[in-house]
Amino acid sequence: MSADPDQPPEKEARRHVPALIAIVVALIVAVIAALVFGGTEPEEVTDEPTANTTEETAGTEAEGDGTE
Repeated sequence: MSADPDQPPEKEARRHVPALIAIVVALIVAVIAALVFGGTEPEEVTDEPTANTTEETAGTEAEGDGTE
């Protein structure tokens, strides 16, 4: 895997260009991903009822546990 010592440095530099471009692209993608997925504050938790919140309401005694 070692390069031929007689090769000119210009040829070696040309062979490294695709690898350097890939490294730069990977760094840019990592920065964008960090901004998109990790750059926000967590949402505040509120006590507002939501569609999946179940609360007991008045008038449901007919469905109760059967004791009166």
